Amino acid sequence: HLKNHKLVIAGTPVSESYAEELKSYIKEHNLDNINCDFGWVPEKKKLQYFKNASIMVMPYIWGPYTSAVIADAVSYNIPVIVSEVGAVHEIAQEYKIGKVIHPNSHIAIQKAVKEVEKNYTKYQKNITAYRKQANWNAVALATNKVYKK
Repeated sequence: HLKNHKLVIAGTPVSESYAEELKSYIKEHNLDNINCDFGWVPEKKKLQYFKNASIMVMPYIWGPYTSAVIADAVSYNIPVIVSEVGAVHEIAQEYKIGKVIHPNSHIAIQKAVKEVEKNYTKYQKNITAYRKQANWNAVALATNKVYKK
């Protein structure tokens, strides 16, 4: 549904069978705009992916904690699309640094990508505002205030 986009699916999939299912689907439908890089992504390659990305999609199906990948995306000023599962989506939702979607929906991903593209500048401004609040100096000052109390 995003044929005019270059997509990279990188990282460790839910299962090996799911990875094989995705590869088969991509091959069967001649989706040359999709590249799969399953497994651990080394820092050098991850850096290249972030430099080339304009949107980070994280279609989690489970996530009781926040995601370090969201923090990485924010550090590169990349808006995120993340599933509403566990606590993973909270930063994106609270600071409006991207779109929060229902899990297991390729249609939700497609719509979110188009929404983020349409309002890209707004999401980047929200990322900048979030980075001012979440940087080490701001966090240290807030922590210091709590300790002084």
